Amino acid sequence: SNNNTTNDSTTTNIIKPNNRSFTHVIRAQGNTKLSGAGDRAERILRSMEEMHKREKELYKIKFGEEYDVNEPWMNKHNIVTPDGRVYSAVIEAICYSDRRGSCDRAGAVMRKLLGRGSKLDMRVYITLLLGYSRLAGTYSSNPRARFEAAGKAEEVALMLLDEYDSICDIENEDIEGYEENIEDYWKKQLTIAFNIVVNAWARSDVIEAGIRADSLWQRMLSEPMLQPDKITMNATIKSWARAFDPVKAEETLNFVLDLYEEGHLEDNDNNVSMKPDAISYSTVITAWAKSNHSDKTANARRLLDTMLQKHEEGEDNMKPNIISFTAVINAAGYSPKDDNNNPEDDAFGVKDSYNIAMETYEEILNDTYQLGGRLAPDSFVFAAMLKVIQTHTLKGEDRYIMIQRIFDDACAAGQVSSLVIKQLRSVCGDDKILLARLLGGQELAEHLSTIYKLPHEWIKNVPKQAKFCNVDNNNDNTNY
Repeated sequence: SNNNTTNDSTTTNIIKPNNRSFTHVIRAQGNTKLSGAGDRAERILRSMEEMHKREKELYKIKFGEEYDVNEPWMNKHNIVTPDGRVYSAVIEAICYSDRRGSCDRAGAVMRKLLGRGSKLDMRVYITLLLGYSRLAGTYSSNPRARFEAAGKAEEVALMLLDEYDSICDIENEDIEGYEENIEDYWKKQLTIAFNIVVNAWARSDVIEAGIRADSLWQRMLSEPMLQPDKITMNATIKSWARAFDPVKAEETLNFVLDLYEEGHLEDNDNNVSMKPDAISYSTVITAWAKSNHSDKTANARRLLDTMLQKHEEGEDNMKPNIISFTAVINAAGYSPKDDNNNPEDDAFGVKDSYNIAMETYEEILNDTYQLGGRLAPDSFVFAAMLKVIQTHTLKGEDRYIMIQRIFDDACAAGQVSSLVIKQLRSVCGDDKILLARLLGGQELAEHLSTIYKLPHEWIKNVPKQAKFCNVDNNNDNTNY
């Protein structure tokens, strides 16, 4: 804590806490992240407010005038006074506390303080936004709760925009490195805040996510103090993807591409970074892959080909990775069975889902585009290909040959995870003899509960997390 020395007619050299002391103690409570941290922070604040009230009365008695809270530099000496930093520390402590409803409680305290004319710093807004964003992405909660959390984050961001001037007043003195252009600093801070909200909608997985994120994106494009960047764009695309609307996701991508190609983004150094990159395209590819469109495999592959072409033309930020390729295979695995999947019947250059998946799989194994480590096949690839075989081939010798080949590839790559085992069981169906032959015995075919019972060479590159190792866990959704 810090020392204040006060001299009056009765006491000298009295050591007592000042604003900084109270703030440090309150922040320490918040840093514990314990369920009672918010309660203790509020108790400390009440003690500070009582101390302020007593000192204010003593100040009037001693100097014959009221203590000026709004212009403390005009006073004879300073007294303990709750300010924006103290209030912010209290709200942070409440928000950090591991208790149900902590964000709502912190938001209620914020509104109460703002209603009293208190000034809060940027840190508390960001903390509350992150808290609501975390709740919006909590999949254990129901869709309504996630929707409400993302909506409350949006309310806080709009409140922040309204309080922009007062926040600047209490923080400008502490900003370093932006003295010559303080506006740039605040544009970056406000953009960070709004990006948290757009990402909250993206994480919420609710059907309204795309519309709400897109609305914020459009507002950021038109608001002078907001400067959308690549994070904003990718989160908006992700929101449409999570809302199972690949058409809107691709429209957002093309909208930014058009702006860039027409020169509307070239003159602004900050906006040049909004140019779509591999993440942008991969997100749209995944949107197509997870959609219910009958042509999703062809569209996913079309976008992957665009990425490959742009990368070949020298755009380093367009280098695809294994996720982009796997998404195309996933699209095929969850597409309706094609009437014709004969590889030789391609006279018009139109490939069906099965052939697109096979071609993509071969490109991964052979590293056709020389992408190196970015294209190392993982267990998702092999599980996805087994799903393709199950969806698009009939039972018989040809199917068994393909199952054998893909499983052998997975074994050679050391990527026989629980995902591969579960999909292998699914594609083998009631053919227990085939499953036993592939796994190396009837016992493993019927009672395998962990991949650690398999040969080490088969599993050596599988991640150690339980979801990849425990076969009995319900985690066989490879359509990610």
